[in-house]
Amino acid sequence: MNKLPLMVLSLCAISATGYSNAAAANNLVLEKIITVTRHGVRSQSNSASVQENSPTPIPVFSSKDGELTMHGYAAVTRMGDYLRRYYAHQNFVTEKACTDPKGIFIRTSAFQRTRMTARALADSLFPGCAVPIHSPENKTQDTLFEPIVSGMAPLDINKAQKSVMAALGGDFAAARLRYARQIAAMQAVVDPNCQPDRCTFTNHEWRISPDKQNINISLQGPIARGNELGETFRLQYAEGMPLKDVAFNHITSAADIAPLMELKDIKFDLIEHNPYIAARGGSQLMSQILYALEKDSGFQDPDADAQISASAPNARMVMYVAHDTNLGYLQQLLKVSWRLEGYPQDDTPPGSTLLFERYRDRKTRQAFIGVTFITQTLDQIRRLEPLGNKNLPLQRRLNLHCKTSLNDWLCPINEFAAQINSRLDRSAIIAQRDAIQISP
Repeated sequence: MNKLPLMVLSLCAISATGYSNAAAANNLVLEKIITVTRHGVRSQSNSASVQENSPTPIPVFSSKDGELTMHGYAAVTRMGDYLRRYYAHQNFVTEKACTDPKGIFIRTSAFQRTRMTARALADSLFPGCAVPIHSPENKTQDTLFEPIVSGMAPLDINKAQKSVMAALGGDFAAARLRYARQIAAMQAVVDPNCQPDRCTFTNHEWRISPDKQNINISLQGPIARGNELGETFRLQYAEGMPLKDVAFNHITSAADIAPLMELKDIKFDLIEHNPYIAARGGSQLMSQILYALEKDSGFQDPDADAQISASAPNARMVMYVAHDTNLGYLQQLLKVSWRLEGYPQDDTPPGSTLLFERYRDRKTRQAFIGVTFITQTLDQIRRLEPLGNKNLPLQRRLNLHCKTSLNDWLCPINEFAAQINSRLDRSAIIAQRDAIQISP
């Protein structure tokens, strides 16, 4: 196994050229990497739903609704190329030969946007190596990224509805007052001249509805529509559309995007960051990450289910590609928070990644876990800027609040495992089966 000397600093605090001298002063080596990445820039999920809110025609993306765009693919390769050169400098991956395919495991959700994002990452991290990608055939078979939708971990509808309603303020009338400013601001963007009683956006019906299978809920109304609109406007900007076509000509730069994301932040606080829903939706993936980190670590997890632990991938580098929903669940289960320049609190932009790394102290042989959030700026995505020491992506080391952490970052593996195990919903976890392999 190749090992990487690592200083206990964030990735953004060091450059590849200055790395060797810094690494000589520490006793840590990198043993394993697990990434969870949101797909790159896609088109809006539902053009008709977006258009319904405004009389102004929405611009056309270069792909079908909900699919990764060509620009989105190219932006993801910029991040993949950055990571390849960074880790190649540390001898964790090589630029001159293909890595052992058994040392890499890539799995995505069932959607084109995640499969193509994974392909962009694989082709830039491991160019010419045809690394296989695994994916379920459809989301109803996806117990890893869609445990609720697949029916493996259905919600208690009554419990979920009550918890979301409580977070809204107890009833929809309270919610209308609480979020009146954000809703009015979005209305001013989509249709500033409508008559109040005829404004489609502000008059969407407020509901918390179960799905047809009675296993999941959806929030409907201005907050949910505002989430869809805000994300669409950000995608328009990231896609490189002319500014006149972004958010109905209401922005002049990337700085104008963040205020349009407020309703998305609210929606995530109500649903994805809801403790009950996050435990149901995120425990399966979080357990797979935990048990993958534990493999070959020398640590025996007393709380691990042997069959479930055995189903976690055993590879030096594990890459998961899914959705902002999955990152939202993990953030709640990890009890971490981040804020990066130009983005709202705890935001998960297109192509953003939670990076889990396992290190070992060469003297004591103790294993540690570090978690970092990394993303490109909107302008780096929009301009397809190459990334490097002079143009770094945004990165933040996340404090896991371990009692014996190093630099408020690295957590002893036993303490990390105890924290995560205490937050998992065991009834929402099963042993994973291999997904189908997608041809390179």
